[in-house]
Amino acid sequence: MNRYINGIKKINQGLNTVSADYERGKLYFWMDAFRSYLRFGVTPNEYLQWHFYKYSSLERAEYYTARKANRLEKKLNQKDYVRFFQQKEEFNQKFQASVKRDWLYVPKASDSQVENFLTAHPKVVVKPVNLSSGRGIRLYERESVEKLRKDKALLEEFVVQHPDIAEIHPFSVNTVRVYSILDQKKTPHIISAVLRVGGGKSVTDNQHNGGVAYPIDLESGCICGAGVEVSGKYYFRHPETDFFMAGRTIPNWQELLLFVKEAALVVPQVRMTAWDVAVLEQGFEMIEGNDDGNPDLMQGPMAKGMLREIVKWMR
Repeated sequence: MNRYINGIKKINQGLNTVSADYERGKLYFWMDAFRSYLRFGVTPNEYLQWHFYKYSSLERAEYYTARKANRLEKKLNQKDYVRFFQQKEEFNQKFQASVKRDWLYVPKASDSQVENFLTAHPKVVVKPVNLSSGRGIRLYERESVEKLRKDKALLEEFVVQHPDIAEIHPFSVNTVRVYSILDQKKTPHIISAVLRVGGGKSVTDNQHNGGVAYPIDLESGCICGAGVEVSGKYYFRHPETDFFMAGRTIPNWQELLLFVKEAALVVPQVRMTAWDVAVLEQGFEMIEGNDDGNPDLMQGPMAKGMLREIVKWMR
């Protein structure tokens, strides 16, 4: 219930700006958002972030909305295999060829193993396994083993990213979110990609923690437009470090796509996945995979609906 109340509050606040920009009563946009939900399954977040109020009915029908995602993901991703993506420990084990950083799952480790891990690594990321959207992720700062056990924490060696990526926002590991889909012959295809850049002092690049997502051209690996934050506001420059993002190229882009395609074949029963990849000076590091990747990031930064592309590879 709280989620729905928060969603209503958020769209109400966002529509104040939309109403002022378009010089039209807020009630009009409320009714439009409600009709969009009924007809297209678009959530309040999607309505604002995708600037849905700008589009015609034909353009709206092209979007892979939350309701459509819930339906199609059940066809694409077998429920007996999604645990490899939903459980961080199982993911790291299953994708060990792509996850090279050292890690330790506290609930299955002794106190001495935890202490040895923390001693061995000067910088450690703490990930509570029972939270999502980047919530609770932090750098380790002299917490007790008891606290780590209470959080059911996964400890991970901090990833040192490529300097060209790190300089944009040095506090967070700024990952490339890549969406892949397997066709009926289990051939992987890349359908969308963005660079996620953190905000504030956050160690995560998640939009819900102030991050901005910049669209990437799939052919060249270049940032090809303005980034977008969770409210739908656009930024050509990073809002804090002032880096101009359009035209910047992701290092070793073609190799990164191959890295993702190889990972997509590890659990072929999960056909559509959103991968978060850290770019290193030498190679790449798989941070995580998501069987229910956010449709917002897939389409919002590109301002383009991807439903047609997804259905094409399902057939």
